Amino acid sequence: MSGFDQKDLQQTFLLLRDLFNAGDYEGMRPLLHPNLIWKMLNSADSIMGAEEVVRWLTLNRGSSNPQFAPDLNLESTNHLGDGSAQIRGPAELAPEKARANNIKNIEYNFSLTTDRTGRWLLLNMFSYLI
Repeated sequence: MSGFDQKDLQQTFLLLRDLFNAGDYEGMRPLLHPNLIWKMLNSADSIMGAEEVVRWLTLNRGSSNPQFAPDLNLESTNHLGDGSAQIRGPAELAPEKARANNIKNIEYNFSLTTDRTGRWLLLNMFSYLI
């Protein structure tokens, strides 16, 4: 993580993407807010809490290693007045790294907030099929 600045919103978002795609869910932990809400795709279920999200990803997605490929050219960022921001846009989600079939086109929305030191943390994540 040399040169990484967690006070930079875009760098934090891109590192989350890279760690997720690498299957390094434990490495995502410092970028996750303790009260994170991770909304499941195509389901009414949510996972609440950074610990639970890391555990669920490790147990349920560790072997398949899904791939999240946001279209950064169509990404939109909104800074809200409360020290938080939303990053959203279209992406492709492949359920498995080894197989490029069954790619889902999604719209994603990541809400990030800053802690007392100004570091960005993922607070809420949801997506839906498009």
